[in-house]
Amino acid sequence: MEGTFDVFQKGKKIATLGPGEFFGEIGLISEEKRNATVISNQMGKLLEIDRMLFQLALEKDKSLKEFVYKKFQERIKKGLIEKTETDKEQKPKIFESLRRLLGLK
Repeated sequence: MEGTFDVFQKGKKIATLGPGEFFGEIGLISEEKRNATVISNQMGKLLEIDRMLFQLALEKDKSLKEFVYKKFQERIKKGLIEKTETDKEQKPKIFESLRRLLGLK
């Protein structure tokens, strides 16, 4: 990602993402519908990746797997995962999908 992008949920800005960051991983990991809207606030570049390629990349690249997991943990600590619509009943599904995909127990 190049540029900066604002992340909104229910019309409220919850984060700003910048170079080297990513979004949409929850949908790629858990097959859940999107739970946020991301809007560019300047000219930028994005890389689009589908679920199959994302999962293949995680299987083949241990450093990518660790990076995605670390970012996921950071977002939990910042409360960004808690703020999503994927609360109580869906959250365990997301965590289970993440553990399975990343090969964690």
